[in-house]
Amino acid sequence: MVVEYWKTPTAALADYIIPGADSLERPCYTTAEDSNDFTVCGDRGSKPLGDRVMDYDFFRDLGIRMGQEKYWPWETYEELIEHRISRGTGLSYTEMVEQGTFFPVETRLWKYMEEMPNGQIRGFVTPSRKAEVFPSIIQDLGYPALPYYKELPETPLSNPELAKKYPLRLTTSGRCAGCMKCLGLCPCRAIDIVKTRP
Repeated sequence: MVVEYWKTPTAALADYIIPGADSLERPCYTTAEDSNDFTVCGDRGSKPLGDRVMDYDFFRDLGIRMGQEKYWPWETYEELIEHRISRGTGLSYTEMVEQGTFFPVETRLWKYMEEMPNGQIRGFVTPSRKAEVFPSIIQDLGYPALPYYKELPETPLSNPELAKKYPLRLTTSGRCAGCMKCLGLCPCRAIDIVKTRP
């Protein structure tokens, strides 16, 4: 089962394709993956057309059918956003949508250069307090500190015999903005749709 905007090659492998709501058919509340010290909120432009569903509704229905009612107390995504907003902004969902952006504190640039009460420079959240190109935390956990390439077992380089038997390779990409693809404006369209080797 897959929730998708259109029938991609990957979605075609599923037994059921549930049509997904696009970005204009669902509300937005985000901190950009917690990378910002502010939040952005916006209401949906319209209700999902036809049988399209938001990811939240799909997974909530699935969770409830699997006996997880206590983990899904909010009937709608708007109610979930209202709960998240209420935990620190003092605003309602409607007020937050009208405001659009919420800054809980003044944005401070160059925080890493600030002096702390003990006289030390704040720095970055690393053991050295410096921006680490070679992340010591990852190394301390027993992983290679720098990325490296490992050939997959099914490629022509790692398995030439298999490549002779199956010379074509399928590579699929992630989703682009649905409206761009529908309008023919998808930047991916500039790339060849199919490439074959001689």
